[in-house]
Amino acid sequence: MPRSSHRDPDRIADDCRRAEAAGWAGVDLLAHRATDADPLDLVRAATTGRAVVADSITNTDQIQALASAGADAFTIGSAAFDGSMQPHAGTLRSQLAPVVGL
Repeated sequence: MPRSSHRDPDRIADDCRRAEAAGWAGVDLLAHRATDADPLDLVRAATTGRAVVADSITNTDQIQALASAGADAFTIGSAAFDGSMQPHAGTLRSQLAPVVGL
């Protein structure tokens, strides 16, 4: 799956169309690294194929907004380990419990 970190929704849409034409299942979109664009606009632009959003996913509101924008999946990295998903929740299982419940 190709990875796209462009910051322009039109470039994201073009990347997704090229990936789809090449037979790729979708793209890994690093939407939250964008500083000049709304990450949700980038996700909306990527909906021509499958979009997996990675990077800086830190709360369930963000996950629900990504899903509403058309993201098919997402990854959670350090937020699950450093306690930012649910401060004071303790274990990794407790950090991820709200996500699993969505």
